[in-house]
Amino acid sequence: MKGILGIVGGILVVPLLCGAAVIVLYITLVAMTIPQLPAWAQPGVESWLLGTPMPLEMYVDGGQLVGGGMVAVGSKAYDGYSGAESFLCGDLMPDGVTYITDVFGVPRTADYNHSGIDIGTNYQQGLPVRTPMGGKVVFAGPYGGWGYAIIIENNGYQVLLSHASEMMLNGSILQPEQIVGQVVQAGDVVMTSGGANKDWRDGSSSGAHIHFEIRTCSAETSQCSLAIDPMAALLPGQAQTCNWYQAVSDPSLNVSEAR
Repeated sequence: MKGILGIVGGILVVPLLCGAAVIVLYITLVAMTIPQLPAWAQPGVESWLLGTPMPLEMYVDGGQLVGGGMVAVGSKAYDGYSGAESFLCGDLMPDGVTYITDVFGVPRTADYNHSGIDIGTNYQQGLPVRTPMGGKVVFAGPYGGWGYAIIIENNGYQVLLSHASEMMLNGSILQPEQIVGQVVQAGDVVMTSGGANKDWRDGSSSGAHIHFEIRTCSAETSQCSLAIDPMAALLPGQAQTCNWYQAVSDPSLNVSEAR
């Protein structure tokens, strides 16, 4: 009997030891890899490799509607930039097949709702992405569940575009520190699409697409934390609301909420 128990114990112990060895090896490789990356990329990669998986988007108070919008965790500080106004109501990625895969306010779970519009790219990545609003780039880099993101601000509004593959301006791929502080015009290509890179740039993305979000800023709180529906927003330079559900190359592929 003791011999049988010894054999069974050995069978159980070996997989546990192998599993522990794999975990130690993984952590060691991560610890060796992260210092070799650019400083701006290290937090995002470390979070992606070692962190706890995050929901697609995260909100204060469960992402419930607050005064027509939603208060987002991790909102970026109000820069206060006010400059020339320009606006584009059109396909943000005209070089590919695009369609709406999710809309503002849709419950993702019982605890939070979607804070913007998701634009699918028909399984493609690397499509040039145009900004719909002119302004100052106040942030670019790893941004939690949004992945690789860029934020542009003007006259009390911020536009967030995320799940990027690369940052780009004037036809050149840039590092985040090179694009932050730049002033762009509506229609300028500021990044390339991603969402399926299978690394930290995806954030909590489940496939190739970009996330488009609009936030309003408060001088009192020095934050731009209230996400509002892009379909109802009036950005600087925007004379009337834009039907973003039709501003894609193939609206027939839109989810039912966007038809």
